[in-house]
Amino acid sequence: MNKRYLGIAISTFIMCFFLLLLGPLDHFYHGFYEEEVDINLIPDEERIGLAQVTDPTCEITFSPQKSHFAGFEIFLTSQNPEIGGTLRATITNSKGKVVDTESIDLGEVYDSTWYKVFTKAKLKQGKKYTLTFDVAEGANIPTFIQVSEDYLQKEYIKGNALVSFAYSEPTFSFQDKVIISLAVIALWLFVVSLFMNKELIKKYMRVVSCFLILSCSLTWIYMYNSIDSKNTSFDGYQVDSEGLVSGMIASDRDGVHFIDKTKSGYGLGWYYDYLGRVDNYEREFLTDDSWYKGYHRTEHMIVINTNVYTATIANPGNYIRFENGEECQIVNSTDDGNNILITLQSDRLLSYLRNGDLSKAVFLDANHNEIPKGFLVAYESQYGLHGKIFKRIARHLDEEDAITNLHLICALLTAMVFALVVILIAKKYNYLLAACFFATFLLSPWVTNFARNLYWVEFTWFAPMAVGLICLLKLESKKWRIGCYIAAFLTITIKCLCGYEYISVIMMGLISFMLVEFFNALIKKDSELSKLLFKTILIIGIAALLGFIAAILIHAPIKGDGSIIAGIKNIIKEDVLRRTSGTNLNDFESENWPAMNASVWETYSRYFHFSTQVITGIDGNLFAALCIIPLGIFGYDYRMKNEINYRQIFMYIVFFLTSISWFCLAKNHSYIHVHMNYVLWYFGFVQVCLYIIINRIVKFKSNLGE
Repeated sequence: MNKRYLGIAISTFIMCFFLLLLGPLDHFYHGFYEEEVDINLIPDEERIGLAQVTDPTCEITFSPQKSHFAGFEIFLTSQNPEIGGTLRATITNSKGKVVDTESIDLGEVYDSTWYKVFTKAKLKQGKKYTLTFDVAEGANIPTFIQVSEDYLQKEYIKGNALVSFAYSEPTFSFQDKVIISLAVIALWLFVVSLFMNKELIKKYMRVVSCFLILSCSLTWIYMYNSIDSKNTSFDGYQVDSEGLVSGMIASDRDGVHFIDKTKSGYGLGWYYDYLGRVDNYEREFLTDDSWYKGYHRTEHMIVINTNVYTATIANPGNYIRFENGEECQIVNSTDDGNNILITLQSDRLLSYLRNGDLSKAVFLDANHNEIPKGFLVAYESQYGLHGKIFKRIARHLDEEDAITNLHLICALLTAMVFALVVILIAKKYNYLLAACFFATFLLSPWVTNFARNLYWVEFTWFAPMAVGLICLLKLESKKWRIGCYIAAFLTITIKCLCGYEYISVIMMGLISFMLVEFFNALIKKDSELSKLLFKTILIIGIAALLGFIAAILIHAPIKGDGSIIAGIKNIIKEDVLRRTSGTNLNDFESENWPAMNASVWETYSRYFHFSTQVITGIDGNLFAALCIIPLGIFGYDYRMKNEINYRQIFMYIVFFLTSISWFCLAKNHSYIHVHMNYVLWYFGFVQVCLYIIINRIVKFKSNLGE
């Protein structure tokens, strides 16, 4: 066989084999993970009794609920380690064939404690197995606690002896697997390109490989913040805003909709349930010395969060149906301002182990009609296209991993847009400028924090910039220009349907590189190029403006209860004027007055005091220096009558104006949101400052070498 084809075949086989191990075969797993039952949470009346491990009643029929069965835990009483002996556990399949036998040294097992038993058998999920025990003659025979079925794990089919089942977990999460798989494919493309004869095919394969490698690197950072240990805000960054999306997902899962049907067109909303407002992923029911996961440890009571929803349902006379199907009537409820304490009528003590997860309980009215599981309030400041899309995607995802997988989608799309921008810059300008953009996208704590957020959908911010770069690269082609006009309209429309924040910066980002080239063409007196660029900038700018108007026209009828005119007036008053200057203080609450009274200069000045590192390794205190040094370089070249790099000057000016446009135009928003608007400096300005400085250092070293 030709060596070239052999190399392609071998590399393809290795890639496919690894991907099979990583994905469908799920070969990489580890550990012994179990949910031990807290014996103290099982009331005495729920303990059926004790039985020696050799008693036939201790035989357990079970079925693994997950893959990678790792073993089980036993809780022995009447156990004396000093006597010792051997306890043998035997697992047989449904046909009576022994699949595993494990010997347990009773000298190592302490009384009334959980003891882990590992199994070598590969038990299959959903299949039926039987677990039996026997003790060597003459040994001490310990006993099992037998409990009612309410306290047994889902694996149990038959038996009441208390045993806890354990599983290994995948070494790589689904998100890890996706990123690693893309990286492997990128490496494969590069290796295969080495065996290609045609230069064009080799070139495109390497470009795709580079694109995937850049995307994977950025995605990993955006998912796990692996580089910047000082970026401590990463995990919970803007989780309150993201709650507008996660709230819609939770409400859709619970079958809850807007009470006011005129609001049904909105894609974002605040959702309230028993745990409060859905705005983070660490919400838990109260657990302390008196409560365990919302259940009182000794009284017939539960506790839920106080909010606009729960205040209307926790009324005496109503009922609650728990996850296990048991129904109890509400006898009394007390609101302490933070939580509602509900007393229930029940013959048995209620508990998490017996009654199940409180979040899966359902409230019923006095007539046993089911009450909705939550209350949804529309967020009317935007259309919420992303909320609509993510809600539909989440329907096809496991509830437990839905948000994390959506984070992956956002992070990956953001990374891909950035990778495209970097590659386009490298093609149009040079690798150094491209490297500065990539390094900034990789190392900026602000870019990283926003990248996976479901509300901010950062990829929609920079997609127009990619469109502008493509248009610049293909400027001579009328077909490409028309395609870019359409793409500009669509990307701006989509961005505005996902929120109007930062729209001035984003629209400037669309034309920023073209503006640089336009001014550069004027300096060089290239009239043909400057005319073409002017016409292109004008048309693509109009297309972007039409995209903004289109989004307004889609949003307005919902905002105006069916009237476009009324909706536009409401958008201008409630969303535009609230964020910009020229407002009437009488139309807004007093907490907004400081922002409305502040000057543009006062607002703008606040953004030179960085609260974080500019990028990893560059302290925030150096931001001002980062801005000033390029000016010093320009001044030095002018003073020394060196050749002036007008393109760098125009880049500095254009990207500076791009970044500050929102600070100035949306002054009220910027004055209030100082905790997050620093990200606007990364729409090219930080990158260009780094490029100008590094380029001068490289040039200086090159001159020294000569």
